[in-house]
Amino acid sequence: MSNIFQNLELQAFRAGITPRTKESREWFRKKVSSLKSINREALMKEDPLKQTTEEIIGSMYMFFYDPKHKETLPYYDTFPLVVVVGPAEGGFYGLNLHYLPPILRAKMLDALMDITTNKKYNDSTRFKMSYELYDPEHGPRAAAYAQRLLDGEISGLQFDLTPNEKKQLLIAIHDHSKPMNPRKIRQLNIGVCWDADRLDLQRVGIRPQPHGLYTRYACESDVIRSASFRAQQIRL
Repeated sequence: MSNIFQNLELQAFRAGITPRTKESREWFRKKVSSLKSINREALMKEDPLKQTTEEIIGSMYMFFYDPKHKETLPYYDTFPLVVVVGPAEGGFYGLNLHYLPPILRAKMLDALMDITTNKKYNDSTRFKMSYELYDPEHGPRAAAYAQRLLDGEISGLQFDLTPNEKKQLLIAIHDHSKPMNPRKIRQLNIGVCWDADRLDLQRVGIRPQPHGLYTRYACESDVIRSASFRAQQIRL
């Protein structure tokens, strides 16, 4: 089978198409829409593709999918194209690009090129992926849920906290993913909460940096190395 990926790339080069432009997106969209039916098994054997049994955060994978509970699903994709964003018990969490319309899919991939781990665009290149990139409001949403717990709106849980401790807890949850200097928060409880979260960033392929940590202990190289190793084991 001729290499579909390299053939399209060569055609674009010969046509003088400039990469990562509106013209490029439209050119590839038209080319892909004109392609005839492609054998999936043959596609998986294409030269640029490598078969693997591990999932690396920030990488893109195609695979055959047979849902365990398919009888209960309204629909599902039997051949997903997924960007892995995080580990999950027995597998991983990912973004299936097939659920996006082709135009949005192209725009998303174009935007992701700005957050790659390097500009080599080869086997070593990964997307810097995390849920924070796609769900920047998860902190405020989690804080709202915590407020409901503290107010007793959800039964079965009790918290013996002072009003000031409750306030600090809500701030720690609300702002934990904001790109701010933690040392500007002069409250140890909040800083320690953020350190615990950021020392675990290696789970999404990001090594913690001392300038993003609060306590002197968390900034120690041995602590960062140990926390990153532990998070990496969970990730794998």
